[in-house]
Amino acid sequence: MTQRKRCSLDAVAESLPADWWTTRDVAAFLGVAPSTIRAYVARGQMPAADRRIGREPVWRPETIRQWHSQRPRQTASPTAHTD
Repeated sequence: MTQRKRCSLDAVAESLPADWWTTRDVAAFLGVAPSTIRAYVARGQMPAADRRIGREPVWRPETIRQWHSQRPRQTASPTAHTD
């Protein structure tokens, strides 16, 4: 039995308009790994993709920027000072 060749978005990326972000683009914007983006989507912690190109979810940058601006932020805990 032969193994199927995995499809890559790289072949489509040239024709992908600049106003769509892939999982990798969203991850870079947020400073996290692409696997984190997939986990956020699976858990409903971020907006679903605006569109799919094949199996690849893509978002409009404005969708991600708006969602990100409304995300609750964890404040850094104060550092304990020992004298």
